[in-house]
Amino acid sequence: LTSYKISKKNKFEKDTVKILKQLSECYENLENWQKAIKILKKYNLLQTKYYEHEIKKNKENQINKLVGIRDNKTYLFKSNNSILSRELNQRIGAVLIGRNPAFLEVVNKAVLAGGNNNCSVLIRGESGTGKEIIAKLIHYSSSRANEPFIAVNSASFTPGIAQSALFGHKKGSFTGATYSQIGHLEAANNGSIFFDEIGDMPIPIQSNLLRALEEQTLQPVGSEKEVQVNFRIISATNIDLLNKIKLNEFRLDFYNRINTLEIYIPPLRERREDIPILIEYYLNEICDRLKRKIPKLDYSVLMKLYEYDYPGNVRELKNIIERLILFADKKEIHKKDLFMLKSQNIKKSNNYQTLNLAENERNLIIEALNKTDNVKTKAAKLLGISQYTLLRRMKKHHL
Repeated sequence: LTSYKISKKNKFEKDTVKILKQLSECYENLENWQKAIKILKKYNLLQTKYYEHEIKKNKENQINKLVGIRDNKTYLFKSNNSILSRELNQRIGAVLIGRNPAFLEVVNKAVLAGGNNNCSVLIRGESGTGKEIIAKLIHYSSSRANEPFIAVNSASFTPGIAQSALFGHKKGSFTGATYSQIGHLEAANNGSIFFDEIGDMPIPIQSNLLRALEEQTLQPVGSEKEVQVNFRIISATNIDLLNKIKLNEFRLDFYNRINTLEIYIPPLRERREDIPILIEYYLNEICDRLKRKIPKLDYSVLMKLYEYDYPGNVRELKNIIERLILFADKKEIHKKDLFMLKSQNIKKSNNYQTLNLAENERNLIIEALNKTDNVKTKAAKLLGISQYTLLRRMKKHHL
């Protein structure tokens, strides 16, 4: 505690982060769970601020430029709204699109994590936000990029099969083991292993995995020999793990081990300025794949798609666009074609829910730009302001 106070007083942020984690582990060993979780929350908050500060210190890692550690390659934001280079998009198997500052910060953090090969990363976010894509970005922007990336669904584990699936087994070690097989951990050796839905991993498996992570060894089922392994662990969850710890449904020591850096991906409803460019991208990408001519979207369709809350996030938006292309009129898509949208998830742009002037101003600017096909002179006239004032306010609202 004395070290923590001295470090905090002198603003040694890096040391303070380390001390907080050690303090949490000390209270955990003393079985003082209340203090352990309280300090852990401080640790999470401070370490997030520390990593954000590290990003801001490096101008090359700012929103308009990303520096990949691997091979000293530089990844620039492209005019087609793709955040990363074509090569990196191909490696992760997806195109990252957006201009929302919070989303760009996610990408910055992922690249920063890629620069530390042994940093364990916990990715939080709702279903459909692209947690596995961010996990791949961390892997492929690191020096482990040419080694395996193994993705595992933690929710599919049962104590009966998990030991063999993770650690492998020898031939004849149990009924039905007709051949030897390596497990996911050994398959990920020198690379990265991604555990999706980590919050659903059974506690006995957490215990076994924690030992493998700390000792960097594993023992296949039926084998007397231990195998040395070296891999980075990246985890993802859409639930509150701290709450699960309080309910004794998740191990605190395991949580500490997988959460060196935490990355939160905002849902699509919190980054609405990205919706129009995502619609444009998916229209082009899906029509190109289906060998179809790109249909016109009626203005009312664009507004409905913009106002929708997307409980399924980016994945749902992509599915909606694909269904519109497949089942709507081939030349033009009208409001009647949006039968798949749930009305309770649509917000009326002209029915303001708050009296927050800045929030309503931003919505009015977006609506004016949409109505004028992004022609700023016409949008400014529609809003009753000069083009200079419009540009200044667009900059203010990150538009």
